[in-house]
This record gives sequence, structure tokens and C-alpha cells, in this order.
Amino acid sequence: MADFYTPREWLQRRASNNGYSDQARAQAQALLNVVGDGWDVDRRFLDQEKYSSPGVTRKTDGGFFGIGAKDHGNYSNGFSTYEVNRLILPEMKRAYEADYNVWKNDPDVRKQARSNTGGYYNQPTQNTARNIALANENLRLMPNELKRIDEAERNKYANIDNDYNRLSDNLENNWK
Repeated sequence: MADFYTPREWLQRRASNNGYSDQARAQAQALLNVVGDGWDVDRRFLDQEKYSSPGVTRKTDGGFFGIGAKDHGNYSNGFSTYEVNRLILPEMKRAYEADYNVWKNDPDVRKQARSNTGGYYNQPTQNTARNIALANENLRLMPNELKRIDEAERNKYANIDNDYNRLSDNLENNWK
């Protein structure tokens, strides 16, 4: 798979790309926390050993100050060992193979991948640039929006004042 993403690069790209659903990104991040480049899951995670790793937590519940607490084992990004190893890993492997086959069989995709100088960081960088441009545009438009709000407030109070004057005139006319 020369020149194609390694599994960890592919997972990183999937976890940080807003084009995927939140669930797919969470699953990719869960795998990214515990797999290597050969799709091998960390043995300590699978064997339910207590260890410290970013994104890996240990779930326990009940008990009083840890006494009598039930240990539920290791969790990666909210997914249990079983979910990571038996459900998410096979699905992600299949998706990775599908992406690789598209890349391998389509010269246009390979050429586009080579032309992206940013590699797998390219899409998140584009998203960040797009978000900054939108924020700048919103900041540029903000004075006009505030002026419009001020005008609307003035009109609202003017209408209330006009309604009050009209109703009080009607009241005076009715008493005459």
C-alpha cells in the first residue's frame, strides 16, 4: 500500500474530518486511541489491564469510596473493549480497504492525493480556514446588524408611544 495512508493516518483523517458523522468520527477516535499502524489493538487494552493512555478510561460504578465498586474494564472514547475489537475494528478495516481499492484503481484519485501537499491534514486545515473566513465575515457585518437592531428598538418604542397616545386620545374623547 505504498503512498497510501497508513491505518493511523487514515483514522486520524477520519476522526478530524467534519464530513463524517459524529458517530463515525467517535469510532475512528476510539480506534486511534488503541491501535497501531498494522491494525493491532493494544494488548493491555484487550487484556483489561489498568494503564494510562490518552482517551482510554476505566469504568467502575457503585461502592463507597471505591470499596465494593464494580469494575467494567477499559473504555476507549466511550466504547468498551468488545465494541472496539469486535464491532468497530472490522468495519473500519473494511472501509480502509474500500478507500485503498478506490485509490489503487483510479489514477485521478492517486494524482489528486499526490497533489495535496498537506497530506491528511489538508481537509481539517481547509475547514479551519473556512471557519476563520466566516468569523471574519460575521465580524465585518456586525456593526450593520447592531444598527438594524437599534433601529428596530427605536421603531418598537415609537409604535408603543403612538399606540399609547392614540388610546389615551380615544379615552379622552369617550369621556367628553
